[in-house]
Amino acid sequence: MIALITLLFGVLYLGQYQNNIIETKLENFEREADIIAIAISGSDINAQTTKDKIAQIIKGTDQHVQVYDKNANLVFSQKASSNKSSRREELQSIKILKNTAGIITNLLPDTKAIPKYPENTDNGLNVPDLDNALSGLPSLSAWQDADDEILLSAGLPIIQNDETIGAIIILREGRDIKAAIGEVWSGIIKIFLATLLITLFLSIFLANAIANPLKKLAKAAEAVRTGRATGDDIPDLSQRYDEIGDLSVVLRSMTDALWAKMDSIESFAADVSHELKNPLTSLKSAIETLQRVSKQEDREKLMAIINHDIQRMDRLITDISSASRLDAELSREAFSTIKINDIICQLLESYKDPIQRKTTTKENEETFKTTNGKTIRLVTNKGQNSITRGAKTRLLQVFQNLIDNALSFSKEGDTVTITINRGENLIAIHIDDEGQGIPENKLETIFDRFYTQRPDEFYGQNSGLGLSISKQIIESHRGEIFAENRRDADGNIIGARFNVILKAK
Repeated sequence: MIALITLLFGVLYLGQYQNNIIETKLENFEREADIIAIAISGSDINAQTTKDKIAQIIKGTDQHVQVYDKNANLVFSQKASSNKSSRREELQSIKILKNTAGIITNLLPDTKAIPKYPENTDNGLNVPDLDNALSGLPSLSAWQDADDEILLSAGLPIIQNDETIGAIIILREGRDIKAAIGEVWSGIIKIFLATLLITLFLSIFLANAIANPLKKLAKAAEAVRTGRATGDDIPDLSQRYDEIGDLSVVLRSMTDALWAKMDSIESFAADVSHELKNPLTSLKSAIETLQRVSKQEDREKLMAIINHDIQRMDRLITDISSASRLDAELSREAFSTIKINDIICQLLESYKDPIQRKTTTKENEETFKTTNGKTIRLVTNKGQNSITRGAKTRLLQVFQNLIDNALSFSKEGDTVTITINRGENLIAIHIDDEGQGIPENKLETIFDRFYTQRPDEFYGQNSGLGLSISKQIIESHRGEIFAENRRDADGNIIGARFNVILKAK
């Protein structure tokens, strides 16, 4: 585009330049013609002295002088001598440029059209500017001769005793005009060629700097799509610090995320298969045994086992279905402004004993009894509601899982404490119980899928997906969830604490 625009502006400038230079040359030519006309005014146009005077004036120029009487009869014609060889050499050197410039500039709308000079001008016939000169009116014109060279003509009256006795026609070849235009055109061509070379160089550079890396990235992406490559096989262009480098980083990150997701799906399928086999094996064994026992008491025990395994499988299938849809649902979930204090207070209403809904309220603290005789205490800053952005139903699901988990490890009379703290940029929610705590080597494992460690009386009542789902939801909110043990002054474990960290709005 730069090369084409350079050429376009050059051609437009050339057309205007041609107009200006012709006008300037006509002004100079007019002054020269006035000098000749003044020199022969008052003289006998037929005298030899007049002819000698004209020859002396035009000596060394390229002017052609014609003198006509008042009847338009040619009295004499005088052409100055010129250097033919230098003229031919000059024309040969700029011939191509002059012709090209002439063709293009004549096509421009603002370029003055230069007519052809009449071929037959014998005895005053068809001589341009002659009629005006004999009428006492000077005139100037620009023409093109048979060789397409510019020709300037001037017609001036010859006045004697306030009477027009004849006319003088002066012709001058405009080789200098064509030469000047040729020089300008040559400069434009040079600039155009230089710009074109730069453009070609930039095109080659951009092909190597942009097109080729993009082809490599596209080829690597296709290999990833067909399963023949991983994120490490995508070219690392991060050192470029431009859009191509950013694209490389994003493609590598996306590919790594896709492979991690595929590994997770594969692991999830294996875990599901393993978890479903346990109750199925137990159920198969119980049914086979049921066919062989005859005592009613044994049959009732086996039926209880069968019902327990069926309920466990139903619970597993329900939780597995929820977990498998979680990623897709989280990606479509619309985030909104959420007040953490309000949604936790709303959630805790479902835990209150419907008969004894007595609530003890202190400054920034609220305590009440649950249906199973346990106590829940909420500690928060009432004067400052902790606000974040997220999916309300999903965050409620997390807090419900954590509260249910804390209550399940608490005995009757124990207290589960929920604390909400608002920092400058973060919101911290702590859920404490008074249970047996968590083994130190399991503080991270408890968030794995299907992991559960509960007393024997609760065996089979949990799928082990609650904490895993909670972690997945919190991480989708760009937050953090982790567990730790609570200890007394002597370092003894007095319960577990689950911490949820969210970004404050």
